[in-house]
Amino acid sequence: MTTILLVCIVMLFISRIKETPSMLSENRYYEKVREVIKSNQELLNNLTYDKRIFVENFAKFAVYPYSLFMCLIYASIGARVDSLAILFLSVMQIWTVMITMYLQRNVSYVSLYVDDFKFYRWHFLFNVILDYIYYPLTFVALLMGY
Repeated sequence: MTTILLVCIVMLFISRIKETPSMLSENRYYEKVREVIKSNQELLNNLTYDKRIFVENFAKFAVYPYSLFMCLIYASIGARVDSLAILFLSVMQIWTVMITMYLQRNVSYVSLYVDDFKFYRWHFLFNVILDYIYYPLTFVALLMGY
């Protein structure tokens, strides 16, 4: 189980490093949003109305298992490592996942409008700082307990 958690932490940390510029800069964030919208247009233009509705609903509900998976990873790490600091940071990570889901509850993930994707400066900044503290710390803690 520890090996699986280590692999998950490394993958999440690599994705955080890759996404950091778009999370800290509003201009880069909206550049990324425009790329997503362009790919959404290419996808949705070739579909009938019924298939479009299906894709939109599927995209909205696919986020929930992903968020649940992340919460389970953070909870497993908090339970596995015998450190109050790691437990507290794991709870903070679960909390930020829930807040992110709340902030994006009305967003259609295959939207064609830039205004649907809001830039939450303070939330993104807090999440980036938390991730840069949490991932290396838990990686080392899991390795020491391995």
